[in-house]
Amino acid sequence: MSITSHPPPSLTVYGIPWQGFHEGWIASYVESQVQVEILVSGVATDMQPVLVLGTRNRKKSEELRGLLSDLPITIRDLTDYPEAPEVVEDGGSFEANGRKKASELAKALSQWVLSDDSGLVVPALHGEPGVNSAVYAGKHGDDEANNDKLLQRMQNVPDELRQAYYVCVLVLANPQGEVIGVTEGRCHGWITRERRGKGGFGYDPLFLIPEYHRTFGELSLTVKQALSHRARAVAQMRPILRRNLLPSPDGSTG
Repeated sequence: MSITSHPPPSLTVYGIPWQGFHEGWIASYVESQVQVEILVSGVATDMQPVLVLGTRNRKKSEELRGLLSDLPITIRDLTDYPEAPEVVEDGGSFEANGRKKASELAKALSQWVLSDDSGLVVPALHGEPGVNSAVYAGKHGDDEANNDKLLQRMQNVPDELRQAYYVCVLVLANPQGEVIGVTEGRCHGWITRERRGKGGFGYDPLFLIPEYHRTFGELSLTVKQALSHRARAVAQMRPILRRNLLPSPDGSTG
């Protein structure tokens, strides 16, 4: 709803007719998990759709929020929903896991959900760590242990065979759990022989971007967001989000 002049006589806030509000008074409230701001002046109302990121990973959430920050969408993640189920990622591929996460979470939360299933692929290791990137060393999300294992597995791999690439598959599901869109981004690089840099997360301190002669761990977030697998997947997902979550001038979506 968008009101740019005088509100209809029936408009109420907390059951109080709009006329009861002083000019310039802003009433903010949440209804059905959608933030609504009403400026009574003549009256402006802003209702943003909600998009839930299907992750509890703080750094992944920060990256996705940054990449989507210009869209008029209220972005949340699973830390806002303690009741959200833990989805077993047993799909066998990035897309299968992404589809499962997005669909199950969307149905459980009755919200639009954007899942991100991503990882590192090293051809010299026959695709390891692949879909097991987050649990490569055994414990989910233990970046240090995962990096240690990767270095150990590659200690005898010569420099010319240390190519690798990051993969990110994004899946958008509607509140009914139906998959609406799937996009994939890749970023190619090389695996170094030691950690370099403190930035990023996952395997970033080992992932060298040859054009910059630096790892993702050494590059700024701004540069990473311009180059990364996640940025490339988001670039393809943006028109799908606009088409399905954001209203067109006639008030409809699509």
